Amino acid sequence: MPGDRAIVGHIVAMRWDTIEYGDLVTLFRELRTVYDKTGRPVIYLAIQDDAYREPRAEVTQALKLRFPEMMKVIKINYLVIRATGIKASLQRRFLKTVLTAARLARIADLDRVVIVATVEEVLRREADDLPAPASEIMAEFRRVGVLPANPYL
Repeated sequence: MPGDRAIVGHIVAMRWDTIEYGDLVTLFRELRTVYDKTGRPVIYLAIQDDAYREPRAEVTQALKLRFPEMMKVIKINYLVIRATGIKASLQRRFLKTVLTAARLARIADLDRVVIVATVEEVLRREADDLPAPASEIMAEFRRVGVLPANPYL
């Protein structure tokens, strides 16, 4: 998979550079494996930073088609947009608008998709459901490259 990933208990975090179709298949399999292994719905973090590139149209379409399948094993899907500058701001605003419109149209499972700016925010929101202390989860994310080793970046 392009990007780095970390699994801590029932938390799966993936830092995406870009998404290819084969990555979706692998991701869905990993989410199912974590769900089966832990017996708990997965907290999934899809992390986008400045290196992220939008997927091709066919990948976006495949994600839309398989989204309901993915959400069967997910408690909540966090889109962590760590990118900086105007592009990130526009991306967050656009995604929030799309999610709001989809929720108004009552599209299933979108109430479990949340856009945030930091992993720390996710860990605060999920504090009662973390499999380890937040500091240990952050250390693991940094160790495997999901987050920069320097916490000030």
